[in-house]
Amino acid sequence: MPGRQGRRPGGSKNNNSLLETGDGAGLAQETERALSCCLRLLDYRLRTEQELRRTLRRRGISDQAADRCLARLATLGLVNDREFAGSWVRSRMQGSPLGYQALLARLARFGVAQETAREAAAIWCPEAAQIEAAAALVRKRWGGERLEAKQRARLMRFLIGRGFPYSVARQALEHLEPEQA
Repeated sequence: MPGRQGRRPGGSKNNNSLLETGDGAGLAQETERALSCCLRLLDYRLRTEQELRRTLRRRGISDQAADRCLARLATLGLVNDREFAGSWVRSRMQGSPLGYQALLARLARFGVAQETAREAAAIWCPEAAQIEAAAALVRKRWGGERLEAKQRARLMRFLIGRGFPYSVARQALEHLEPEQA
C-alpha cells in the first residue's frame, strides 16, 4: 500500500518527534521502548553494544534514548563486550573453529573493540588450542590417505583461509606426518 512503507502501527516513521517537544516523558517512553527491544534481543543471545545500537537506530530510536538504554543495560550487567567476546570465541572454537586473524575479524564485525577481541582470542584460543583445532579440521577434511605435496598445499591453503597463521597450519600438518608412517 502506498504511504505505509516503513511505518509501524502506533508510531511515526521517525520517532524524533517525541523529543522535539522537549518533553522528558517522551524521552522516557522512547527509552522504555528501547529497553524492551534490547531485552527481547538479549533473550536469544548475548549482544555487543554496537549490535544493539545499530538495531535501535534501525527502529527509529533517538541516540539520546539509545544511550540511556544501553547505559542502563550495562549497569545491570546485560551488555558487556568483553563477556560477549569470550563467550563467542569459546563457542566458535568448539563448533567450527577459526584461526586467530579470522576470530579478530569476526569480532570486529560485531563491534567488539580490537583490544578486547585480542584479549579474548589470547585467553580462549592460545596457539596450542589453534594447532589442535587446525589438526582436527585437517583430519576431518583429509581422507586419511598419504599426504602428497599437492594435497598438503591444498590443506595449507584451506587452513590459512580459515584464519590460521602459517606457523599453526604447518604444525597442524606435521601432526599428521607420524600417523602416515
